[in-house]
Amino acid sequence: MAITTELKAALAQRHIGRIALLVELNLDSGNLYFTTNSSPIVFDGKTFNYLGDIGSVSNVKETNKLDPADYELVIGGIDKALISLFLNQPIINRTCSVHWVLLDENGVVIPDPVLLFRGLLQPPELNFGESSVIRIPVRDILADWDRDIRTLYTHEQQIRDYPGDFCFADISSSAELIIIWPASSYWD
Repeated sequence: MAITTELKAALAQRHIGRIALLVELNLDSGNLYFTTNSSPIVFDGKTFNYLGDIGSVSNVKETNKLDPADYELVIGGIDKALISLFLNQPIINRTCSVHWVLLDENGVVIPDPVLLFRGLLQPPELNFGESSVIRIPVRDILADWDRDIRTLYTHEQQIRDYPGDFCFADISSSAELIIIWPASSYWD
């Protein structure tokens, strides 16, 4: 993402505003919007609320290789309702994004936030105690390229995946056929 002229100008003037992170978690029950700022931030029509403490977002490392990266979000000081939300719905492979924002003196976002990373949520680790903490590993979207996908294009596999779909019913009988394309009659 390119840095906007407004953000470049604020940085060039050595703007000493507040810096915040915007975290968006896209879950089945709805999207959650968190910020590290102590007051709510409105950006892109969404309100990012301070929730307990976004304890950390691990370092984002850039390399010149197309290797998937792992990150970790740590959310602390959360209430039991949020813990229940994470325990009672699927989390794996739901999307997450983290933006870095610069705020002006009125707490308004200077356009446009810098996308630090976008990834897929992995199973969270919940630590209960005096102050509960959720640790959420996040895998880079490139991680799907490393996944060992072994799909069999057979009738049996198709029936297992899609009961009642017989599109591969004759696939094994056509494996030994000799196909001449285009047919010789085409050239006559």
